Amino acid sequence: MKAALYLGSGRFELVEKPAPEPQPGESLLEVSRVGICGTDVRIFQGHLQNRVGTRRILGHESVSIVRETSPHGKLRAGDRVAVEPTISCGNCSACRQNFAHACRNLCILGIDQDGALQQFWTVPEHRCHRVPDAIPDDQAALIEPLAVAVHSVRVAALRADETVAVIGAGTVGLLIALLARQAGAKVLVLEINPARLEFARRFQLDVTNPQSPETQQRVADWTRGEGMDVIFEASGSGDGARMMTSLAAVRGRVILVGIHERETRTDLYQIFLSELSIQGVRAYLSSDFAEAIRLLAERKLDLAAFVSGHYPLEQIQNAMELAASSASVMKILIRLRPV
Repeated sequence: MKAALYLGSGRFELVEKPAPEPQPGESLLEVSRVGICGTDVRIFQGHLQNRVGTRRILGHESVSIVRETSPHGKLRAGDRVAVEPTISCGNCSACRQNFAHACRNLCILGIDQDGALQQFWTVPEHRCHRVPDAIPDDQAALIEPLAVAVHSVRVAALRADETVAVIGAGTVGLLIALLARQAGAKVLVLEINPARLEFARRFQLDVTNPQSPETQQRVADWTRGEGMDVIFEASGSGDGARMMTSLAAVRGRVILVGIHERETRTDLYQIFLSELSIQGVRAYLSSDFAEAIRLLAERKLDLAAFVSGHYPLEQIQNAMELAASSASVMKILIRLRPV
């Protein structure tokens, strides 16, 4: 079979290797689609070299076909599945409290172990979720980032008619905005990238560029001068971290979704002054993953527009370079099966 190996900063190699043999409790999957996300881009740029190493097979957003599985398991050959790529240790304090998604030893397939950028992949069966026929492959490849958004909105405990600011209009930020609107919130998206602002408008979302001099007044008018009830920081940027507390209402909730890998400044005085709550979110629960599948299966969301393009595995280098360099790309999919 073919597999794409990450060789280090900015480099992939396509190799031929034997297809893996499933062990007890594992399923052999034939991979159909793999999404490239911001974390993959950061790995490609060399930012997670110490964690990922080299000759790793990336890819943690995927949809596949089951080819072999345990005879007494829940899956059958031919089932279409999305892989929940988190594996917890089961022993740490987080796991013992049923917070396995925050496991101190969390392993993420496609980052800490080999992932989906290969034609065949063996995965623990209990990490596989059946995908209903109603969900096309392209949208099934977005189940994983949608689960992040589901978890983020659930943690925020949104109430109808609350005001919400989403900082950052990447894939997860826009999914959060769409879910928050579905929950009855009044949503404003803040983004500096003109292409992403225009993309958000396609979903009839209200948007503003935080670098615009009118933005402060826009937020004041939006909230009648009281500030936002909930702020989702989904940019992972220093500017987003500095901005998030300044937007909040008294006793507002700030939800940290974007990954801030370095120390960054934020206005702690605002947390004191307005009794703000700050909540981090990490990945998702299995129930969030299942809810993401339900939303797509019942057509509560149509995410076809998020797909910016398809590339075969042989063009992984070009696809990753485009994802890393283009301001207009939302979600690039690697297509391993034609249908």
